[in-house]
Amino acid sequence: MNTKPISVSLIGLAAITGLAWFYEANTNPTQPNRFGQLNAVSLPPGSSATAPTMKTVDAYPGLRFDSPVEFTHAPDGSNRVYVVEQPGLIRVFEN
Repeated sequence: MNTKPISVSLIGLAAITGLAWFYEANTNPTQPNRFGQLNAVSLPPGSSATAPTMKTVDAYPGLRFDSPVEFTHAPDGSNRVYVVEQPGLIRVFEN
């Protein structure tokens, strides 16, 4: 029986386990990292974290797309925009 593949597998498993342990030890939000700092954001007592209020706006109100998968600008500086839709249709319009 060839033991080399088994040895290599065990060494690889030990390395991955060590890296996982190191990552966990340095990203656990309840324990200080190696610099003595907590990884979680600490808020002052009595304060609460709330998400900012945001409103979305329609950038191109006159345009409608069916399953867009790509949005890009023309590389020639012509102010054209390309929208690629899933069925393979490419739409071009002025930005």
